[in-house]
Amino acid sequence: MVLKWHVFAIAILIGWFELVLLSGRLPQLSVQLETIIAVTVIFLKIMKGYVLLLVVFALAFYVLFTDNFDVDYAELFSGSSTRY
Repeated sequence: MVLKWHVFAIAILIGWFELVLLSGRLPQLSVQLETIIAVTVIFLKIMKGYVLLLVVFALAFYVLFTDNFDVDYAELFSGSSTRY
């Protein structure tokens, strides 16, 4: 069942990408598509520097909460846990 949802998500993403490529062939939309591509490239260049920071924070939270995964999730964040 989960695999089916992943396949659906990938199919939607590929379909959207094909629609963007086809819309770039239209003269009325080509200028907007070039602008979107330019902005996306600049955004990805800027995000390169933040990816390492995001990974470090994710690892830090993983280390902090790695021993809490055996606790029920509702109990973990409710504040009423007597574990601490």
